[in-house]
Amino acid sequence: SGETPSIVLLAEIAKKHGAKILCLTAGVDSSLFKLSNICITYDTFPSSQLMKTAYEQFSYIFFDECALKLAEFGQLEINEIETNHSILE
Repeated sequence: SGETPSIVLLAEIAKKHGAKILCLTAGVDSSLFKLSNICITYDTFPSSQLMKTAYEQFSYIFFDECALKLAEFGQLEINEIETNHSILE
């Protein structure tokens, strides 16, 4: 939705510290969209996914691919990435 309070707060804090914000959302009128420097938008569609939304499943695949490409670009080893990994939410 682009309105999850913890995500919007983290984006505000990151932006105050000079971070560039990239979002992936269907909520083009959302707070997160307005905070973002770059926003990838998508259309919503009905889904019969059990337990997870189509967006969540798409996100896992999309961001896994982004991480792999960044690792290749930066010539990073998997164990180095795992050591430095943290979850902000």
